[in-house]
Amino acid sequence: MEPGVLRQLLATYSIEMPTTALVKAADAVATAEAMGYPVAIKALRRRVGHSVESGVALNLDDASDVADAVATMVAHLGPDAAEVYVQPMKAPGVDLRVKASDDPTIGPIVAAGLGGVKADIIADEEIRLAPVSPSVARSMIGSTRAAALLDDDDTDRASQLVGRISHMVASHPEIAELDLNPVSISDQGVSVLDASIVLRPSDRTPSTVRRLE
Repeated sequence: MEPGVLRQLLATYSIEMPTTALVKAADAVATAEAMGYPVAIKALRRRVGHSVESGVALNLDDASDVADAVATMVAHLGPDAAEVYVQPMKAPGVDLRVKASDDPTIGPIVAAGLGGVKADIIADEEIRLAPVSPSVARSMIGSTRAAALLDDDDTDRASQLVGRISHMVASHPEIAELDLNPVSISDQGVSVLDASIVLRPSDRTPSTVRRLE
């Protein structure tokens, strides 16, 4: 799914994903300058992971940062980094990962935990059947390692996100997998910095189990 289409889907659930520009690698610096810093750079076709070498660079503060990130991506990814996405970033916050999927046996599930590079090295994931109530969503966030990094307002923001994603996957059986990582939680709000979605064939019968509290 193209970023613009995924952005529209998230927007229907009041979830913000920054506007993204797809440009040639050589034009990334000029695009970032026009957009304003900090920015994120992502290769058009990325590898698994959230490192510059895999095609993701976040919180780039100036032209030198952008140029270095693009050069590293091109060196490691070759033609897959011939085009890159440039997107604005808000002030740094706490990175979360929120996932959802529709298990063929038990139904839709939602998961939350630490995000960004930490998601690849630290086991931190709370899983529930979807959709979840506001109290369950807050309990999920409170049970993660991210809880120690979030104040009450940030916990509310994160909990609302988990709830919205849980209702999205429960309401859209065509969504096989949804992965938001990282999601930045700060006093400026919630911003989905990277996301991927996998859709299932339209003839797949949706599961019937919907909630676990």
